[in-house]
Amino acid sequence: MTRAEHKEKMYSLVSEWRNSGQSQKEFSRQHQINLHTFRYWACKYNNQQQNAPDGFISLDQVPSSGDICLRYPNGVELYVPMHTPYTTLQKLVKL
Repeated sequence: MTRAEHKEKMYSLVSEWRNSGQSQKEFSRQHQINLHTFRYWACKYNNQQQNAPDGFISLDQVPSSGDICLRYPNGVELYVPMHTPYTTLQKLVKL
């Protein structure tokens, strides 16, 4: 088994565990996995999930001058000042 296949298998097991309602100890015993090994993979899985993009870009990547353009699916474009608070932008995106 390649490293990528092993990683995919372990991530699949961690995902299964998260939906099982069991403790890590119970789950790892049931699947005959060393508890510390399972905890290692659960930690890696959680770190990957936290670092996954959430659909928003960081505002520091936008050019320093000008406006931010929000383009809605119906073609409407909304231009807001560059320094619009993040929470306001989130609300506008969810419209």
